[in-house]
Amino acid sequence: GGEFEDFKESLNNPLQKSIYINQNKISVENFKNIVDFSIEQIPYEKNGFYVDNEKRGRHALHHAGAFYLQEPSAMFTINAVEFNGNERVLDMCSAPGGKSIQIANRIPNGVLISNEIVKSRSEILFSNIERMGLKNVIISNDTPENIAKAYGNTFDIVLVDAPCSGEGMFRRGEDVVKEWYPEIPYPFFDTKNQALYRINHFPIYKYFLYLYHLK
Repeated sequence: GGEFEDFKESLNNPLQKSIYINQNKISVENFKNIVDFSIEQIPYEKNGFYVDNEKRGRHALHHAGAFYLQEPSAMFTINAVEFNGNERVLDMCSAPGGKSIQIANRIPNGVLISNEIVKSRSEILFSNIERMGLKNVIISNDTPENIAKAYGNTFDIVLVDAPCSGEGMFRRGEDVVKEWYPEIPYPFFDTKNQALYRINHFPIYKYFLYLYHLK
């Protein structure tokens, strides 16, 4: 469409790094008082901050679960819903866990099922949730249809971050661009469609999707 050229141009923009402060471990105010690098508030996420391009994954506060490395655009979705704090939520395709961490911070009196169908990715998800010290999260490694059978009308909100075509990773480096080819998204069509089809089994009163267009 008419926006395709703008989309292609956006892929050349420099990568903007950011962090999400885990208020389960530390308040934003206390984090600001002890952090030893500059942070700048992301307008649409109270716990989100832009940071410089230095690698922060080895920082002591990261290992302690005080913050999670997450791109600014990935933080936007959860802000589309106003949480009351006691919801029962399903994050259907949740690895590596950024959106689950956001949700868990917003429902201190609720419960979140963070599901990841790929076993190896569910282990990464578990590691991140454990590091954040989140006690209101249950990790699962199952299919959407089995979850629908097990939980029925349990959930108030369901999030589906369906498998995507991966162009958003281009800004991470030239190596990522070289490894990409036009056929990469094709295997995800069935996975994505199955995920979207199966969520129709959930009778819920709130519902939102976060999707990447594969075509």
